[in-house]
Amino acid sequence: MSLDRRAFLKAAASATAAFGATRLFSMASAAAAEPTHSGLVRLLIESDRDRLIEQLVTAIRAGLDYPTLLGALAEASAREVRPYPHVGYKYHAFMVLHAVHRSTLLGRAQDRWVPVLWSADVFKASQAAEQRQGAWSLDPLPARPVPPADQAERALLLALEQWDAEAGDAAVVDLWRAAPRDRLFESL
Repeated sequence: MSLDRRAFLKAAASATAAFGATRLFSMASAAAAEPTHSGLVRLLIESDRDRLIEQLVTAIRAGLDYPTLLGALAEASAREVRPYPHVGYKYHAFMVLHAVHRSTLLGRAQDRWVPVLWSADVFKASQAAEQRQGAWSLDPLPARPVPPADQAERALLLALEQWDAEAGDAAVVDLWRAAPRDRLFESL
């Protein structure tokens, strides 16, 4: 079942009216937010699309903050929506998050919860499209030793030069584990 526009706007307006701009940007400490992150990712993945906005508004009223919700949406999208063989419409659930964040920062105070709640609905639509094409979810990282950063970087560059997606996935994870993030992004 899809969430109709009226129900979505009603739920989003409820969140916006309840908290306005100041609540949106109240930052809980990373330590306080961490225990709820995995539960929130699970909620995003397992909830029915037609009830998700209502559940998120309830969580927002109970203290869920914007950075935690945005991070959980990124993780849920990365886990549940296959980015290839073709990055298409359904993967926009992940790719749109930067624009959602910018819209949230630059938008009117009374509308700032709307983009992130909209992106939760986009995630559920993408997840449903993925399930219609065959269930897929991101496998956990394999348990293996972390190679030295130079070796991981060479493996990544070789995989990219050879257009080897599987080797590239493994190499990018290895480089992420072995080196500072700046080095990973510089290599990419």
